[in-house]
Formats: sequence, C-alpha cells, structure tokens
Amino acid sequence: MNRGVLREEEVLLSGITIDDFQKSPHFYGTKVEGAVALFREEAFFLAYSAHSLAIFEESTGHPISLPLLFAMFCRQNPRFFLRFLVYADLKARNWVIKDGFKFGSDFLLYSGSPEEVHAALLVTILNRPPTSQLEVHPVVPPLPGHLPLSPARWTPPGPELHDPTLGRPTWQEISTLNRLAAQVRKEALLCWVCPSDPILWSDLKAVVDQLAAGVQSPNPLLASGPVPLTDSLWQLFVRFSAQAAVNFMQLKRWEPQRTRE
Repeated sequence: MNRGVLREEEVLLSGITIDDFQKSPHFYGTKVEGAVALFREEAFFLAYSAHSLAIFEESTGHPISLPLLFAMFCRQNPRFFLRFLVYADLKARNWVIKDGFKFGSDFLLYSGSPEEVHAALLVTILNRPPTSQLEVHPVVPPLPGHLPLSPARWTPPGPELHDPTLGRPTWQEISTLNRLAAQVRKEALLCWVCPSDPILWSDLKAVVDQLAAGVQSPNPLLASGPVPLTDSLWQLFVRFSAQAAVNFMQLKRWEPQRTRE
C-alpha cells in the first residue's frame, strides 16, 4: 500500500516518483517539487474506494482515519462530498481526471495520458439540475472500455433545492461555461448529484455546514448524546453515497467556421 502525507489541501506521496506512479493506466498525481501530489478527490478515492493509499499527518506521523480525512476535506471545501461522488462516478468510466481549477471548472477529463493528449471535457458540478423539466440525452461517446454516461433525467426537487444560495445556473452562466470551453478547444460537461432521499441530503448538508463553521453538535442519527461531528458526517455520507445518482449533460456550441465550406 502506498503512503501519503497530508499537507494542507493535497497529499504528497513518499518513496515514489511520478514516473513510477503514472505507469498505471490511471495516471494519478502531478509532479510538485520532485514529489507526487494528489488533489483531495484523487487522494480520497485511492484511500476509500481503491484501498491502495494510507494517509498520515505531516507533523505527528499518525495515520488519519477515513472518517477524519473526509471531515477534514469537507471543512476545507463544503462541496467536497459532491465533487467526490462525481469524481468516483467518472473514474468508474475509466476517465483520467485532473483538477480543473486553472480552467475555471471542477475537473478536466482526459482519454489517455495528460502528457500525450489534451483534455477533452471541462466538468462543472451544479448544486441542482439546470432546469425543472430536463429531458436531455448526452452525446458523450464512451471511450473503449468506458461505461456510457447515463442519460440526464429530472429529479423532483427536495427541500434542499429551495435554498436560495443554491439556485439553478442561469442561461447566461451556462453560456459562459460553454464559451469558455470553446475558447480552450474543449467541450463542457455539466454534472449534478440527484439524491433519492431529500431528507438525508438535508441532514448531510447541515452537518457539512456545521463542520465548515467549526461547530460541534449531537449526532443526528443517535439520540443517546453528543458524539464527534466527524462520526455523524461519515455515517450520513456512507448512506447518501449508496443511493445518490450522478447525472450528466454535455454542452456543444455551434461554430459556423467549422461547418463553412
């Protein structure tokens, strides 16, 4: 099992070079100061889903449990649990995934080694479906050995979708994303997580918000008294991830010069 050290918002691998680590077809990690650095979702996927990475504190050298690691990442970014669910879904389809910060998106999707091919898609994760009556089938072709992207579908809004801070993107924002993707010669892929249990979503979001604010509270699942907020969050996440679905919609912008004879 590989060993990594948590340093702020990334995990640095010890005793391994980027060339060795990227011999796998997944091309994890980037080179930072001669070491292999993993961004949050990448590191958590290897630790939680692939069971191939153990992560330790940098100062004490103590191992970090999965519930604690998840809570730490959620505190750094309250959208982490959404980003991770989308990352894991795309990873199951064999995409090579890199952080999309420098392109103003959540992720970049590659069909092969980032050293050999350009990113094909800019992934932006929405907090709710883009329309109230969505009937769109994405046109993202699956790569060889990839699972096809599931057709987008509308999910009736739950209580959390009435949060005014999580409004649907406007057409102007969607157009901006599409134009940005076109300017860098990529295509835009919108993603959103559809919970089958709105109450569970609300509970999970509430605990994440409390954690981000540095608040401790009793476990909402247990009435026997206060427990660490980390345990509450982990139990809710495990339940939520088992029933949530990730949906996709690809945007394409018509460019006349490409079709002009």
